Amino acid sequence: MRKNHVILMALIGAGLLSSGARAQDTPQIVRVRLEDAKEPLPPINLRPNTLTTVGIYLQNPTKDDFRNVIVRLVQLGADKVRVIAHAEVAKVPAKDEVRIAFVKAADGDEKIEPKAKEAGDKKDAVVALDLAGPPFKMQLWLEPKMKDDFAPIKRDLDLIIREPRDYVAAQAQFDLAKRKVTFKVTLAENEKLIGPEKCPVELVLGPELEETKKGAFKQPLIGPKLPVELFAEETAFAQPKVREGRVYLSVDGYERAFIYPVTLAGSGELSEVSFGKKIGARIRVPRYAQPSARFPVHLELDGPLDGDYRVEVALDRAGTKERFPQVVKLTGLREQKARLSVAPTGELICQTEVRDWQTEFDTSGVFTQIWLRLTVFKKNGKSGKHEEVELATADESRPSLARMETDVESKRLFARVVQDDSRPEGIEFVELPREWAIGKPLLVQARIRQRDALQAPIEKVTLFKGKAPADGKINPDAILGAGTFDPKAGAWSIVLPAQEKIEPMDISVQFITKTGAFSSKSATISFKDPTAGGKGIAKIKGKVTHGPNAQPSLDVTLYDDKGKEKATQKTNAKGEFEFVKVPPGNFVIVSMQSFPALVGQTKVEVPEGKELIENVTVRLLAK
Repeated sequence: MRKNHVILMALIGAGLLSSGARAQDTPQIVRVRLEDAKEPLPPINLRPNTLTTVGIYLQNPTKDDFRNVIVRLVQLGADKVRVIAHAEVAKVPAKDEVRIAFVKAADGDEKIEPKAKEAGDKKDAVVALDLAGPPFKMQLWLEPKMKDDFAPIKRDLDLIIREPRDYVAAQAQFDLAKRKVTFKVTLAENEKLIGPEKCPVELVLGPELEETKKGAFKQPLIGPKLPVELFAEETAFAQPKVREGRVYLSVDGYERAFIYPVTLAGSGELSEVSFGKKIGARIRVPRYAQPSARFPVHLELDGPLDGDYRVEVALDRAGTKERFPQVVKLTGLREQKARLSVAPTGELICQTEVRDWQTEFDTSGVFTQIWLRLTVFKKNGKSGKHEEVELATADESRPSLARMETDVESKRLFARVVQDDSRPEGIEFVELPREWAIGKPLLVQARIRQRDALQAPIEKVTLFKGKAPADGKINPDAILGAGTFDPKAGAWSIVLPAQEKIEPMDISVQFITKTGAFSSKSATISFKDPTAGGKGIAKIKGKVTHGPNAQPSLDVTLYDDKGKEKATQKTNAKGEFEFVKVPPGNFVIVSMQSFPALVGQTKVEVPEGKELIENVTVRLLAK
């Protein structure tokens, strides 16, 4: 057996593969001597939510060539070994190094994702394998092709997804005069931006704060000593009773990488939220929901990104908050994924992903309240047992989401959800008139039978024109207004805009609950002209002429048969005029011009039931 010193150098660089070209990477180099090495192999540290290329080089520091090396990258399962990638190195020259050109290993779990180049370039497509974990533990096997050339070597190789606070530093402050929240974000001291050369950072306002478009909310961090500034101006609380909110900084798509409380009072630096030994915890579920075979449960957990934590989410379908027979167990405070593939050029490509946990339960058939329970456990380093961790929750104003509460020790977090799919019942219009005058807005009020505590309340009331559709989908062009609740009347009020046309109109009101159940009620209103005694109104259209020429910009006046002026207007550029809302009767239309002195008039009869009288001509003649 030859005594050779073999050094494995893992060259880790990353670039988002766009338009067939890779961005420049900042490599991370790990050198490990494989002879009699007892220390663990330095882990591969990757940023979250990034695509990273990994090049592995074999380095031979001896005076002899090193030939025919079989390299395998493997993951050890409970009952089998999965080879992720393999390669054969024909020769590693003395005092030299060789890059390993890996080949994808056959595996039944392969997925066509991601791709090394654009989707249209099929020959450059790569195949990704989901790594088991976290923790993401692999081994690198080096074996001789010729049996006795050297002793086989096996070394553990871990892949770790880094937390943004490991490589990014942030400072925040608030300026009361401008109501401005500002973040200054930089790379941590002595830190290089390993992986893609651009690190996206984003300022996010918590739900307690109103949205504002005045600010700079997204910027890329591109290198050391190149800080970026994010800010939001004219910040304000969303509701008058709120006194404290939160602002967040996302880094590399890692949500809530930094959390700062804000009171919007006083200027100065903001202090980051410190959980200490606690874990920030929130259960994000709707306060009201319909029963579902796949009811989604979104968790927000803030704390270390390591494998010492275990999360349990449990469901009490009976709504007693006592028995939780359905339990989902999750590893880590956030969902972590790593996918490894081989590029056509032989490098490894790793896609990391870190997201908030989202699980689901079967809540079908339950038409009452249900309870969800969240518990976080941490492994005790001495005993090896998992022990419950104290949870920290923030007071937040999210009316659409379920309220949360903890037990006396703050080690269990609960959320109550009301499940209901009942439709609104007993819809009726309040003193809706059968007839209404044109040109006047109408206050329409509607109410329903009172809903109880285990029914979803009304979320939206809409007044629209026409009959109610069976599927509840309203044509946007038919909407007449949205209802607001009037507690004195115990009804929803909607102002129907003034109508101009004499006609019967079908109107409908739709009630929708917070779970999407809906009901509608329709009615008919006859719009009439009160000045016409219910006999109808007409429109008169005509033209003023002098000889063959139309006369623009002249006053035209409508008189009734008693000589009373009813309306006056000017002719348009074509000498045309139009009188509307003219009741039945006899009228005279008069027009005149001062210089030269011209005057003209014509009689018009408006019969009952006639809606349009046109081609009326007023001819001007010399006085």
